[in-house]
Amino acid sequence: MVAAVDFLADRFLLIGVLLNDGSHWRRINLERIVNELFGSPREAVLKQLCFFSPPDIDYRHLTVRATVYDRRRGAWTPKIVPFPKIVYLREGLAGLGPEEVEKFAGAVLATRSLLANNRIEFNKWEIYRILAHNPELKFYLPETRLSGRGFSLLDPMLRKYGELYLKGCRGRRGEQVMQVILHSPGHYECRYHHGRTVSRQARSYGEVLALINGFFRRQEFILQQPIDLLTFNGRKIDMRAEMQRNGRGELKLVATPVRVGRGQSPITTHASSYPFEKYFKEVLAYNKARLQELKSRMERLLYKTYRTVEGHYGSLGEIGIDIGLDKSGKLWIIECNPLSAKVSLMKAYGEKTMRTALLNPLDYALYKAGKGRSSLLAEK
Repeated sequence: MVAAVDFLADRFLLIGVLLNDGSHWRRINLERIVNELFGSPREAVLKQLCFFSPPDIDYRHLTVRATVYDRRRGAWTPKIVPFPKIVYLREGLAGLGPEEVEKFAGAVLATRSLLANNRIEFNKWEIYRILAHNPELKFYLPETRLSGRGFSLLDPMLRKYGELYLKGCRGRRGEQVMQVILHSPGHYECRYHHGRTVSRQARSYGEVLALINGFFRRQEFILQQPIDLLTFNGRKIDMRAEMQRNGRGELKLVATPVRVGRGQSPITTHASSYPFEKYFKEVLAYNKARLQELKSRMERLLYKTYRTVEGHYGSLGEIGIDIGLDKSGKLWIIECNPLSAKVSLMKAYGEKTMRTALLNPLDYALYKAGKGRSSLLAEK
């Protein structure tokens, strides 16, 4: 049991949970969200907790129209409060344009607020260059190039590999990923996920460029070498490692769900998920020694990756790192995600692990605020 906390005595320390657009989440029973975050919280926690979404922010006065807990009524009610001292991003910025994200970042700086999960987004090209600069990591990265004007690199890379993955530099959750396949001269296929796997055929290089332009709509994207990922029954397998700093500032690997993609889908984001050890032992029939060897290699790579990213951006609350294993047994760094939705984690590991992953960033923010470790993770 962790000792009682003193941060709760600070009535000015308002913890804000930023959710998606209010028209959706205000219809949800907020008690369920609180229970998801805190289990059965004491009233002291509720007193300093508020929920809001981007449209609720008044950037001129740096206030928010939040939903707070009214102790007298025992109910959640709207109230205008100062911009919270600690903000936990729960997908609240998903779908916002660059200008809105920039305004939000400006409010965080102006109020000297702390983000529980410190980065709003990563630029995939920038992350690639950061990791490639580390000679210990370059071996684990697929060849990657920035699209550039005129897509001059597309044709030679496509001829070299036979297929490519195009990824929006700022895309998330598989929304800006296209697989381009060269079947034969004059026969191309473009696949992407839009609620389902969509396949478009092209009979000329010009048609391929038109499909790509229509998909990315002038957004920058990277061209990436395909990885011959491990498969099971024709379905691609990768892993999402959830890594976080806790209330003592320690870097921890929370869990590594295995994601198994759907049929011909170019991504595993919308996939079935399983616990790492269980899947490799029971489905892929790894023995104890082989599993331990893979686990050790993978964890060394993950910690090196996390610390390399932190070396550029400064300390971070959490990163979801997508990692692949190819058919020869080589590990690959696929990408890093600063705001993991943790869907695969919940599917594979359940509520207890999910709650730990949701609370670690808040505990870390409190640690950075100099309030010491909170007791949000203590058994109630």
